[in-house]
Amino acid sequence: MTLVELLIVIAIIAVIAGLSMSVLIRTRQRAYLATCISNLRQLVQAVHMYESDWGIVPIEEHVELPNGWWGWFHQRVFQYVRDDSVFLCPSD
Repeated sequence: MTLVELLIVIAIIAVIAGLSMSVLIRTRQRAYLATCISNLRQLVQAVHMYESDWGIVPIEEHVELPNGWWGWFHQRVFQYVRDDSVFLCPSD
């Protein structure tokens, strides 16, 4: 095998590796998106369950807590979700 043939084979392998890396990055981003959508769906279901139990949607604009509105919402909805990872998106 000559040097030119070896360089051509290395270049072809580099191109194939570059293409596969871009596909893997896009696949990972789609998986993160699917996880975010699933988390949002679970949160919406938790809000609906809260509403069916208490008769109101857990939204307050003037909450005086150390964590503010987010802490208040988390306290209300956590009993229906029971997993802190639902409140975060993997891509964040």
